Amino acid sequence: NLMQRLKDNVRQQIISIARTEFIRHGYKGCSMNAIADELNMSVGNIYRYYRSKDELFSAVLQPAIHALERCFEANSRRSVNPDEIFNSPSAVEDISMILLGIIQPYREELKLLFSESKGTSVESYFEQLLERFYESGQTYLSRMQAEFPSLNLRLHPIFIRLDCLSWSNLLHVISMNPELNEDDIRSLVDTYIRFNQAGWEQIFFKNK
Repeated sequence: NLMQRLKDNVRQQIISIARTEFIRHGYKGCSMNAIADELNMSVGNIYRYYRSKDELFSAVLQPAIHALERCFEANSRRSVNPDEIFNSPSAVEDISMILLGIIQPYREELKLLFSESKGTSVESYFEQLLERFYESGQTYLSRMQAEFPSLNLRLHPIFIRLDCLSWSNLLHVISMNPELNEDDIRSLVDTYIRFNQAGWEQIFFKNK
């Protein structure tokens, strides 16, 4: 109804201004008074929509978090067929599109998650996500070993954790280096995916 649409519109205005202020000043340096001033609204009115600065910060980051969750879901559904992984013409492009779908629209939000979330409710989000990627990776390799027993998949668990960290580090480095333009980012992502794919291919077929 009209009232709900008006409330949603106010929420979006608050999110938009809060995002700008968090990016400009960081979580600790940003005040609810400054956000209220930019909105020509009282702080009390903001608290009618978001109960705390922490809740507002989390709301600003939710689109990026949802994009990361979609990446996790896509990763969980990927094929275990080595031919599709290493020989499909679209394999690199498919992964690239997923990563760029996080980086391009949410680069500033990623930077906030990496550098400004300490002491907030989303502080441990990346740590928890990496743990889920690790567990998913273990399950994925077990499925692949069951379907393709000739592959070399006897890998130390620490190696799987290192691989998960490397993808997180890619996002971290790109988000924390504002001098990178769109072409730089696309090239970095493409090169890293090819590097990663080539390494896994060597591991999988080492004993064949």
